[in-house]
Amino acid sequence: MMKATTLEQAISQQRPISECLPFWTLRREKHIAFNKTSSIISIIKDQDSIINMTKKRKMLLDFSRTRTQEYELFAEA
Repeated sequence: MMKATTLEQAISQQRPISECLPFWTLRREKHIAFNKTSSIISIIKDQDSIINMTKKRKMLLDFSRTRTQEYELFAEA
């Protein structure tokens, strides 16, 4: 079996990560893999909730417009 050179290879070969990579590379690769994973997860969550977020944004915009109009009316009174 070939030695893994990246974290992804180590995971796919089901090898202990520590024996596949030097420590500093391991830390960097873990960080990169974590960032990729968290980005992918957040993208998936965004895809799932994009309609809800759009609705929420619209509600917030409507609410803030209403509040602004109320304050303007109060200031004029």
